[in-house]
Parts: sequence; structure tokens; C-alpha cells
Amino acid sequence: MNCRALMIVVGMTLCGATMVQGQTLERIIADIYGQLTEDDAENVDYEQLYDDLIELATNPIDLNNATDEQLMKLPFLNQRQRDDIRYFAYMYGGFHSTEELQLVSSLASYDIRNITPFVRFEKRIRNDSIQEKKWRDGLTEKIRHTATVRGDYRSSTDVSPYYITARYQLSSQGKLKIGVNATKYAGQQWDKRGFNHYGLYAELTDLNKIVHRIAIGDYRADYGAGLVIGSQWMSSVSQLMTSSRTRGIRARSSASQSGTYLRGAGIELKPTENYEIAVFYSFRHNADRDTNQHIAGLHTEYNWKHFTLGATVTGRFASALKDYSDRIYTANYARGTKTFTAGINYSLTFKNVNFNGEFAATPNGVATFNTLTLTPAARLRIVMSQRYYSPRFDNPYAHAFSRYSRLNDELGLYLGMQWNINSDWMLRAYADGNASRFTKSRIYQPTTGFEYAIQTIGNKGANNFDIRLRWRRSEENYDEPDAPTRHAENVDKAQIRFIYSRSTRGFSCATQVHGTLAKRQHSRPTLGAALTQRLSYTMNKFSVSAQFTAFQATDYNNRIYVYERDVLYAFSMPVLQGTGARYTVNMSWRIIPQLTMQMSAAQTIYAQTTSSNKRPFTIRLQMRFNI
Repeated sequence: MNCRALMIVVGMTLCGATMVQGQTLERIIADIYGQLTEDDAENVDYEQLYDDLIELATNPIDLNNATDEQLMKLPFLNQRQRDDIRYFAYMYGGFHSTEELQLVSSLASYDIRNITPFVRFEKRIRNDSIQEKKWRDGLTEKIRHTATVRGDYRSSTDVSPYYITARYQLSSQGKLKIGVNATKYAGQQWDKRGFNHYGLYAELTDLNKIVHRIAIGDYRADYGAGLVIGSQWMSSVSQLMTSSRTRGIRARSSASQSGTYLRGAGIELKPTENYEIAVFYSFRHNADRDTNQHIAGLHTEYNWKHFTLGATVTGRFASALKDYSDRIYTANYARGTKTFTAGINYSLTFKNVNFNGEFAATPNGVATFNTLTLTPAARLRIVMSQRYYSPRFDNPYAHAFSRYSRLNDELGLYLGMQWNINSDWMLRAYADGNASRFTKSRIYQPTTGFEYAIQTIGNKGANNFDIRLRWRRSEENYDEPDAPTRHAENVDKAQIRFIYSRSTRGFSCATQVHGTLAKRQHSRPTLGAALTQRLSYTMNKFSVSAQFTAFQATDYNNRIYVYERDVLYAFSMPVLQGTGARYTVNMSWRIIPQLTMQMSAAQTIYAQTTSSNKRPFTIRLQMRFNI
């Protein structure tokens, strides 16, 4: 018996009881969404996250021949895990199945379950056997056409309650991607040009030794820590704990007209193996600011063995800007029609230590974000992060970790830990503190706040457990009766969430319990609770799931978010506030291998119905064609 076979036998013997159960893509995405509720759900771009995961599942990564850059697309892996995967593939000729991932000591069953839908296993290619091929070689062999049409009816919208979107994408072996989408939004009438929003994009990858990627139309750009240009969601757990951030230029296929996406063209070049340069330009009308914006940018980066140094510069030129409101917290927002931002990003990586960050500056302020990650043991990870955004640093195209949705006037320190106790159980905890020198929304004086959380996740056969405790303190305005001045008061919010799920032979069930306690300094504490039960069944080409939630959260600070399954490319995480119940039904039928029909319906029923609360009902029907 050779060394490889012996390792597999030993690994299966030790881990046989913890084999990863078959998990659907929906289930894994639901778990990721659950992690994002660590922060307020309003500040997370779910559609972008969903698109990224669906795209990754459609074009899975070849784990046996993947580069570190490709593995960084998996937001569940940290640097130590990526290194261990590549080392195993090099030493033992690659993986043959998901089960063999258990032989990588830094991967627990929870990690393996998460990456399963996004990877494939091809024959290991030796460096000396790689032959250079032209970009067009084999381009027409694996062309894929995907068309999706979706229609919604939303009773909560009095005017034009219909939402309609259509998408089409042509892709080929990860080298070419062309797509178009059109959307009519609920609550808006049809435009003179038809739909309210149109999107068109094309992406060409690895054209030759120098041209790495070209993006035309709608695209996103992410470099450094996102202080100069970034489009990605950030959450305290999933992003900081992995220090994983997809970088570069990528086509954008979202049906939304909001967000910080670019519209124009960008190109990434790699003149040498260690050096890269990118140039991008965008012209887009920003409806929120009612202005036309030109954005031009340049990024350059050099990679040594353990060190990376890069620089990014952007210029934003706009027509006359609509003035901000006269609220105090907008006083430091950038109001000029010309804005320049420059930044330097850096990283230093060894096997057990990783330090990365970025320093950025505008004419009016500076920002810095730095993260130190330690991996003293294969399954123990410690993350420390520092952030400082000066009061007048205001860059609308910056996206980095922050307590607030806008990156300015914030000083913060984060400390997190993740410990894979064994192949079945994981413990995760973090603490985060922040302070601001000037006013913010809902607090018109300097403020401080902190947040603590601890979470344990377990997988035992077909049974899955998730328990999370969280406590957050912030400050908000307090109008003291008969007092001429406005004061601040502490607002404490404690949350507990318990999720138990079980999957076996096509049937799965999940029970969720949410509890909240909110206490304003000058008020009595308020309580909130929600109980959710979901049942799902899959049989051959048909699947159905139903979910029912009973909730009571009379105060805004007790509001609860519960993820609901929905049709592909859609997401549902409604805000549950008040007293009532909510039900959802989701069905999927693969009529033929190339055609899938999906339907979902949801309604919230409140104990007391008012004029602004009319038992909102939503129904969605979607058809997806794929060849």
C-alpha cells in the first residue's frame, strides 16, 4: 500500500463518522446569510453576494490546479487553508473527491461542506506538461447559454406592483462571458424606453500572457482593502475572519441599478508573473445624487515571495451635485464636483502570520485599515484589525469594514477568534469597539460603541447546530423632557439565536429560535422573539419547502431578520417587527434538464392591521433555461 492510499484509509477511519452530508447550494447560501445578520441587514448587498456565489457554483474551481488567486474566490478559506490545499495537491497528485479534503488538517467538516458546491477535481497538470494555447482554442467547445425570466407581484406597492426582470448570459470555459439584463421595478411605471434599468456586460479572461482580463459594460473593481475602490459586502465574521477579499475587475450581472458599480471599460495586464497593472474608466448617471459621474482609475502591484506592494489612484468628476440635506451629520460629506483618492496597499505573508492593509488619502482626509492574522495551530485562527477613517475622508466608492454604511469619522479595533475544536464543532468569537469624533445619523454628538459575540456551530451526521449570542451597545439621541438641549443615551441590544436542522433522504427540517432584549438608558427594557419552522422535501426533479414564523417585536430595536428560501437570483430576509406571523412556500420543478420553473409566495399577517400595514403579500414566478 503506497503512502497516499495509507493516508486515505487512516483519514476515512478517523473521520468516517463525520463525512460531509450532501448539502444543497441553497442550504449553504442560507448559512452564509445567517452569518451576515451579525450586522444590520440593510447595509449588506445581498444581490451581489448571491450573484457571486451562483457564478462560483456555475463555474467551480478546479481544486487540483488552482492558484492562490483562484482559491481566494472561496470566501470560506483563510490563507493557511489555501496553502494546505495547494501543498496536498502538489505532494499527492491532487484530490479525487470531496472526502479526501478531510486529509487536510486545517479543514473541518464545516469548511468542507461550505466549499463543496464551488469546486471540482480535474487531473493534476504538471508544470512541465503545460502547453501554451491560444485564447480561441477550444472556445466553442463548452459554450453555455443561460436565460432567466422572473415576474413578481407585491401587494405592498400601491403603484405598479409588478416587478419583471430578464437575464441572458453566454459563457465559455471561464474565458468569455457576455450578458444582458433588463428590469422593471415594483413601484415604478414603465419608462419611455421600456424597462427601468438595462445592463450589458462582457468579460474576457486570459487572452494571452499579458492581457489577464478585459471587462466592458457594467463591472466592478476591487483593490487593496477597498478604501480607494471597492464594491464588496463586509461582515465582521465572514470577511475579517478569513481575510479573503476577491480582487480585480469583474463583470457585474446584477439587476439592480443601485450600488457602486462602474459602467465603461477596464483592463488588467500581467507583463510578468509578479507584476500587474489595471486601468479602468466609467461614465454613469447616479440617480441618488442626480448627476453624471466620470471615474478614471489606475492600479499597479508587485508581488515578491512573501510581500506585496500596490498603489491605486482614482479621479471622480461629476456635473453639479444635488446638495445633501441640512442634517448635522452630513457636514463632512464631500460636496465638490472633483474628487481624487490615492492609496497604497500592502501585505506580508508567512505560513502562520499574515499582515495586510491599505492607507488612502483624499484632499480632505485620510483612512487606514490594517489586519494581523495569526494561525498558531492548524485549526485556530486569531484576527486583529484596526481602522481609522478621518472625519473628512469621504469616498463614495470605498467599501471596507465599518460600523456605519459610510466610511468617514470612525476609529475602531476588532479582535476575533475561530477555533475548529474537532471535525464536528467550531467556536467563533469576536469583540469590536468604535468611536466617532463628530455627529452621526441618530446621534448628534461624539459617540462610542462596542459589540461582542460568541457562536458555536456543530455538524453531527445529518444533524446541524448553530448557537449565537451577541451584545451591542451604541448611543442615540435622547430628548429629555423640558430640557433645552439634546443628550445621548446608551442603547443596549442582546440577541440569542438557536438553529437546529436535519437532512435525510431528501427530507430536511430546520427550527430557529430568535430572542432579543433591548434597553434604552431612560426606558424600560423591551423583548422580542421569533420561532421559525421550515420543512423541505426533494424528489427527483421536484422540490418544495414551506416556512412559518411567529414573531413579536414591538420595538424597533427588537426587530428580527429571518432568511427565507427564494427563487434563484433573488433573496428574502424581511424585517420582522410588531406582532404577527409570516409564511412562505417555495417550489422548484426541473421540467426537462434544460428548463427549470420556480415559484415562491410569502405573506405577513399582523395581529393589528393599520393603513400602512395591509398584510403584505408577494408571489414570484421564474423560468430558467440552460444549455
